[in-house]
Amino acid sequence: MKFGFIAKHRSIWPVAWLCEALGVWRSGFHAWLHRGPSAGKSRARKAIKRTKLQRLTVTWPALPIDTSLPASAAPGDSGARSRPMFA
Repeated sequence: MKFGFIAKHRSIWPVAWLCEALGVWRSGFHAWLHRGPSAGKSRARKAIKRTKLQRLTVTWPALPIDTSLPASAAPGDSGARSRPMFA
């Protein structure tokens, strides 16, 4: 939490000052900065990706086919009567 704050604000204030103000070692901050994500965070990210993929691949039931259209309708013609937009 403290290291995240330092990383976010290091362009505004010196890292040494921020570390001293928050009571952490500069070497600890730099080690944290160059360290990869933890195993728990990696697992969480993989779970999120898996969940998103599952949501994308869900198949929904097909919509029922409308059989009320006349068989003699021209191609591209829905068979619906045209009516004026405004009465």
